[in-house]
Amino acid sequence: MPLLLLKRSEKKGKRKTLEGEKQRLQCKSCGKLFAEGKNKFQKFGQATRLQAINHIALGHTLHQTTLWLNKKTKRKASKAAISRWRQEFMQQTGVKNTLPADPLEKTLIQKTYIHKGQAYCFQLHQPKTKQLGKKFPALQQYLYRFTQGTPNKIFETSNRISQQKMKIFADIKKDFNQANRIASYVLKGVENNNERHTNIQKTFLLHDSTSIASEIPVWYWERNLSKGYCGHIDLVQIRNGKVQVLDFKPNAGKEKKAPTQIYLYALALSFRTGIPLNKMQCAWFDEKNYFQFEPSQAHNREIHKSRNKGKALKAKL
Repeated sequence: MPLLLLKRSEKKGKRKTLEGEKQRLQCKSCGKLFAEGKNKFQKFGQATRLQAINHIALGHTLHQTTLWLNKKTKRKASKAAISRWRQEFMQQTGVKNTLPADPLEKTLIQKTYIHKGQAYCFQLHQPKTKQLGKKFPALQQYLYRFTQGTPNKIFETSNRISQQKMKIFADIKKDFNQANRIASYVLKGVENNNERHTNIQKTFLLHDSTSIASEIPVWYWERNLSKGYCGHIDLVQIRNGKVQVLDFKPNAGKEKKAPTQIYLYALALSFRTGIPLNKMQCAWFDEKNYFQFEPSQAHNREIHKSRNKGKALKAKL
């Protein structure tokens, strides 16, 4: 609250509000009473703006979104303001109008699974999955199975992909694109780091024209190492005729384990869907950097040595 305003007012008891007890003040000039702190006409923060933008992307009208936001926040936002927020979002991220939501079906299917004591929220964007998934029907079928459930036992006994230390050698290319701009916009409104992944994933699904699902469970058995691996892919896109396997990594430029993790994700997804690695691309990103590589050209010495030993054994036999 401005210092000048405080000097022109005096304390007049306490007032209970939805945000807790606040100091009640009285203007010395006009006698009007008001509570210390934010008023309902104050500027909305980035997180609240994004909630309104996402609400529209789910298929609600501008009028419905305005009523919903005002009721949710107990403050007043106009349709013109929300429309302006949406335009600013599109300008800052480069996002264009995505597929319109189907009023006859749920746009976003969400299912939360508990694996090894950790919650994972699987999300599937139905309109985009149905349209873009036509090129990869096996992937489409695989994703829809998780709207019903997951084989939880596998995720309790297998090795987590994110914890593997093997090294992947790949031709990694650096870029800056729409993924970075979306991440930057979302992160400006995130107050709790635990919400980063969930908010970024939801924003990608609702606004990026190529993103179809998030937190996708994957697992496979690497017979050359006699190990089972499992994990959850942050984002899957269908872009440029390929399945994109994406992972959001804070401080992506300093990540050393990301290539291994995403490569194993691609292997697992390939195993489960039958899509060859040359039809996939792997990438990890944050708000500043985007790194990508071709999994079909990646190389892992540990797996390679095991396969060579197997070939040598067969030759001797």
